[in-house]
Amino acid sequence: MSWILRCSAAALAIAMLPFFARAETAPPVSPATAPVAAPVAAPTTAGQTPPADPKPSVVTVSFSGWLVFNTYYNAGSFNTNAGFIDQPLYATPGDGGALGMSVKQTRLRANVSLPADGLLGNARLTGLVEGDFGGGYAAADLSQALPRLRLAWIAATWANLGGLTVRVGQDWGVLEGPVAAVSLGHITVPRFAGAGQVFRRSPQVRVEGELGDRVGGTYTGAVLPNGDKQVAADGVLVGLRSATPDFEGRVAVFYRTEKKKHVEIGISGHHAQERWILDGEANAPTKYLVSQAVAVDYKLDLPYVTILGSAFKGENLDVWNSGAGPGIRRIMLAPDNKKLLAVTGIRTKGLWSQLGVTPVNGLRLLFGGGVETPTLADLGADANFRRNQQLSAGAVVSAGGRWRAGLEVTGYRTRTFPGRLLTSRQVELSTLYSF
Repeated sequence: MSWILRCSAAALAIAMLPFFARAETAPPVSPATAPVAAPVAAPTTAGQTPPADPKPSVVTVSFSGWLVFNTYYNAGSFNTNAGFIDQPLYATPGDGGALGMSVKQTRLRANVSLPADGLLGNARLTGLVEGDFGGGYAAADLSQALPRLRLAWIAATWANLGGLTVRVGQDWGVLEGPVAAVSLGHITVPRFAGAGQVFRRSPQVRVEGELGDRVGGTYTGAVLPNGDKQVAADGVLVGLRSATPDFEGRVAVFYRTEKKKHVEIGISGHHAQERWILDGEANAPTKYLVSQAVAVDYKLDLPYVTILGSAFKGENLDVWNSGAGPGIRRIMLAPDNKKLLAVTGIRTKGLWSQLGVTPVNGLRLLFGGGVETPTLADLGADANFRRNQQLSAGAVVSAGGRWRAGLEVTGYRTRTFPGRLLTSRQVELSTLYSF
């Protein structure tokens, strides 16, 4: 590993020299407002649309995005997560290693401002379509990353009603709020996913708004389709079969000055249900299984220092891309194990936190970790793991306002049945240019 770190550090320094040499002289920027805190915007922040004209008279479209290049070295084996070997969630058995490069986290975005034409009380109408190339690879060819839709929505906002916004389309889920760990290596799959960070994107109808000025609060409520990925024996998704939507909500308090929030603390929740048919029992009865969770999130943004993170507790959460063990446990009818006798939800909990330190303008040091622990009594002997932990450290350098480069090292510790401890490590050298 020592030669990998030395080579990565040297490569980072050499790659940055031309950009520092060509950087234009700019007025001093305080570390609190330096644009290195996150790549353009936190990857999981809802509504990433730049400010639009209050009442545009014509349809306007602006394009933006990120050009992202990652080099990674894996010491040990990881889950492949449908091709995301550069974005692992947990360690797996084996002595494998990998060295690769990827551009699939490159992201393209179109922001749209629409004329209200006197409708909806002169609300401001905006839209967003966003995609990346994280849809896997064609024919296992790393040069053919497949495009993938991330976000697509249209929103109406009433400024005179505290920024009340009604949004329809595909957006982020509400649980755990808008916070996400800062990372250049893990953007498509957020840092600490599988170890406390849960996330999802889904079609929805969403209402949100804000009360107060310097000290105030925000509220968010959303109705989403039941997107559980579990498939019943007859091929029907158990979430859709329930004929009920998901419900999610969040309330938060904040303190800010000059439009910047220095403190925000939120609490959020999720509730849904699934409908299972126990075809292994007489008369094939129906069982409704609940999916639910509660979470808290926090962010403290001070000069030189930023602290953020979240924690959650719930059951049957495989609808969320958390990387935890299975959301449910099935008991099948022997001897062929093709009919369902019983199904139960697996309880789990997790938390993550990250410290960002800006000792000088243009440099941010990152330290963080996360852990996720399913309830042992709920797990079957075939569960992937009973505890997953990640520890990560890195540095992000900003060369001007648009170019960033980062070096990150992350350790993964996964404890499996019957108590085996697996350890793997990843080193990532990344660069991002925003346009």
